[in-house]
Amino acid sequence: MRFGIEFGSYPSDLSPAGVCQQVTERALAAQRNNFEALFVAQHFLTGPDAAILQSIPLLAYLAGRVPGMYVGTSIFLLPLHHPAMVAEYMATLANLSGGKLLFGVGQGYRESEFNSFGISLRERRGRLVEGLQIIRRLWSEDNVTFHGKYYHLDKVSMAPKPLQRPGPPILLGADSVKTVAKVPEVADHWIASRRHSKGFLREALPVYKAALEKRGRAYQGLFIFRDL
Repeated sequence: MRFGIEFGSYPSDLSPAGVCQQVTERALAAQRNNFEALFVAQHFLTGPDAAILQSIPLLAYLAGRVPGMYVGTSIFLLPLHHPAMVAEYMATLANLSGGKLLFGVGQGYRESEFNSFGISLRERRGRLVEGLQIIRRLWSEDNVTFHGKYYHLDKVSMAPKPLQRPGPPILLGADSVKTVAKVPEVADHWIASRRHSKGFLREALPVYKAALEKRGRAYQGLFIFRDL
């Protein structure tokens, strides 16, 4: 068993400087106490009651502040971003961290976020799947051509590619037994949420293992987030 911590939202009455100081202190404490990973959540437009530091700049800071630890997104709202941009950003994070990036993604659920980005909530699954296909190919191939429903690329390459080959592990959030069964279709690991009860995990885990076996892949453990 291995342990990490996650940085999520904060009460909005904390000062920006205070939040940044708290993040630094928590990261250093985690490193001193042999935690192995630092994860950052992502949401947008959470005010006025809550505030959140955005994951990409925060993870870049943490990679330099506490070198040697894994850094990860949990989760990154991929349907709200263009996958070519995400592929380049995450490759940079992978290299800044010395090849210790864990790329956790999810399809999102807050209508206010999708409406504000001008994207239909109904498109989230399709955009997630196409986005991951593009990201994996840009990380591992040159002269990538892709024509899907939402994204189009013609003979393009990115550089530098991530130190982790063929790319950082992709972790996917899923909140129902049906969607858990689909995780191995597009991702390397399932992220079990703090919202998931023990009963749900007992029901979903055999389904997840069976889906892995169907694709000829071995079960390699589970990423579980819990409030302590």
